[in-house]
Amino acid sequence: MRRRTTVADVMTGDVVTVGPKTPFKRIAQLVAEHNIRSVPVVADGDRVLGLVSVTDLLRKEEYRAEPRPPWYRRLRHRAAAGKAEGRIAADLMTSPAVTTKPGALVVEAARTMAEHQVNRLVVVDADRRLAGIVSRGDVLKVFLRPDEEIREAVLREIVPYAIWADPHEIDVTVNDGVVTLRGRVERKSHRPIVVGLVWGIDGVVDVVDNLRYVYEHAPPTVPADLDI
Repeated sequence: MRRRTTVADVMTGDVVTVGPKTPFKRIAQLVAEHNIRSVPVVADGDRVLGLVSVTDLLRKEEYRAEPRPPWYRRLRHRAAAGKAEGRIAADLMTSPAVTTKPGALVVEAARTMAEHQVNRLVVVDADRRLAGIVSRGDVLKVFLRPDEEIREAVLREIVPYAIWADPHEIDVTVNDGVVTLRGRVERKSHRPIVVGLVWGIDGVVDVVDNLRYVYEHAPPTVPADLDI
């Protein structure tokens, strides 16, 4: 059985954290010293309470330039304005943090980031204890997989078991992550199944389907009582 890349494979496990009472200035120092974009806020044995990002910290500078914005801006950006007045992590953090699990697939993490419009996820265990952080850059690591390794994965994990055809009739080439399939499968309906399975291989950027098929529908059957 093939193993897909999980969050645990690509996440950063050594994470800089702060407590809910950590002062604004200390958070800013940690962000600058470690060249990071966010810090999880934890308490009670590394249980995640929220996340303070650079954007949260910059609210103070943003609202300092306009200390008393018009009422409609204050109403629309009430949360941001509140963070601009924050002095400690509990005031600044986004809570609850958007999280994922170590065993989640990288593609699932990417989908969660897109849905919530965030650049990173806090990784937590079943008890919501901090396990790491995964960023968009970490997720993109799966696309660094070499072409030859992708081709071997297709030939090893897909072709012999899922194409319902002679593996020797299937040709697989990979160029910059784009997999091209040539050859013949038994039925027309098998083609989208094969393409979908290849899409599931880590590192695949696109799939070009040049497969042919023998039968439009089910192959003809021979009656059981016919002596051939």
